[in-house]
Amino acid sequence: MHHTLPDVITELQNRTNLTRKTIVRILTRCKRLEDFKNNPQKFIEEVTKIIQREMKQLLKDGVKYYKIGNDAYYAVELFQNEELLAYLNDNAIPSEKSPFDHVVYDSDVKERFAKRFENDEK
Repeated sequence: MHHTLPDVITELQNRTNLTRKTIVRILTRCKRLEDFKNNPQKFIEEVTKIIQREMKQLLKDGVKYYKIGNDAYYAVELFQNEELLAYLNDNAIPSEKSPFDHVVYDSDVKERFAKRFENDEK
């Protein structure tokens, strides 16, 4: 009897929004692919949980804002010292409800969403 295994890479990509390349790297380094053959659905569910937990931890621990000089200009260090820049007077609003001090936006739609988010009582 021949069973068709689910496409684990596509399934994890859809659940985590990571690239195929990243999923393949995770799976080849985890040394647990035999578990996939034993119970494919359970493997996909557990790997999804682990990846999502690690992504949340990276976001929580990996983003820092630093003031540069006396201007309202900050550098953001994300994950492995990659820097993102934001002019807080031009494209960011202060945030009390997100895990960050400010919410950076790049369009009017995103600005309105961020403001609604901050003003929402829930």
